Amino acid sequence: LPRAKTTMTMTNNAAAAPDAAPSSSEVEVLSVGDIIAIAFECGYVQYRPMVSATLYFEQRDPPFVENDDGTTTAATPIKINVYYTTRSLMTHLPHPTRGTNQMWRSGAYQTAAELRNLFRNPRQHTPIGYRDASKAKRGCAGCGELKSKKEYSQNQWRLGPDKNRCKDCVSTGKGRDGAPSAPAGATDGDVSNLTDRVGSMRLTADALEEHDDKIKKEEQGQSKKGGKKNAKAIRDGLERRQFNCPRCPKEGRVAHVFFKKVPKYKPMVKCPKCKRATRGKCRRILAVPRDAERGYGLYRCMKCKDGWGSSRAVGGIGQECYSCREKGDGGVMVIPFRIEVPRPKKKRAGGYASELR
Repeated sequence: LPRAKTTMTMTNNAAAAPDAAPSSSEVEVLSVGDIIAIAFECGYVQYRPMVSATLYFEQRDPPFVENDDGTTTAATPIKINVYYTTRSLMTHLPHPTRGTNQMWRSGAYQTAAELRNLFRNPRQHTPIGYRDASKAKRGCAGCGELKSKKEYSQNQWRLGPDKNRCKDCVSTGKGRDGAPSAPAGATDGDVSNLTDRVGSMRLTADALEEHDDKIKKEEQGQSKKGGKKNAKAIRDGLERRQFNCPRCPKEGRVAHVFFKKVPKYKPMVKCPKCKRATRGKCRRILAVPRDAERGYGLYRCMKCKDGWGSSRAVGGIGQECYSCREKGDGGVMVIPFRIEVPRPKKKRAGGYASELR
């Protein structure tokens, strides 16, 4: 494998001796070929292709261990993942008393020699690459300052970085209930000037009452057309669409055609039967186009005010009004104003109509 090696000095510009090993202040830029060559030299092979700047190595010839009954078996091979962009390592190896476990190290190596030593002895402990939980820091939601874990109580630390408050803010009640606190150094004059600038935008009881009256009038106006439920759907941007599940017949269920109110900008939904059968792990289906909706259609002629229903209705195809044709005004085509799921035939006392013929 080709090997390209470059050395960058981090703290000083003094050149190292040719025979001397790179110091800890120097960082070697190792290519992917360099890392693979070092792993092969130490007895490791790649057990899967590289993914997301990560190299996966496994011990080529794991040692044999003796069992209690005297037999010998191959030990669990050691696995090492190298994240070469961040110089981090993940070692997966058997522990003498705790079984197989993993250890993660950030910035574990700086030079090829350090990486080679980790491959040869992955159990060694180095002074770099570990994190101390007691030294963790997090921003306070009350004062906004970055503070260590010791300055928070255990309950506040469990709330997370968006809600936790330090001990000082808890004792003084600063930032309680998510209320934003005034910035440091703010005076009463600054707050009053800000209030004057946004005086027309203040939230008052009169503004709330005016807003409620406006919403109430809108609901009353829409309720005259289709009821309060329809008024809310119009206000929220919902519309009634038809869906035909293509998966139900393939899974042994009958064809499922249904209607549901969905947002206008996103007409898709999960099939109720598939959702119930797969416990929600099913794909969404798109709505049937308006012109292709089929089912039991309701018609109303705007000329003679006659109404009828048809079980062969199509959304984009009109039917001729027979009342207008009988009056001598033929050719009046009417498009259904509503399509419903096809209704089952009503069973008569002597059976279905088709059985009586």
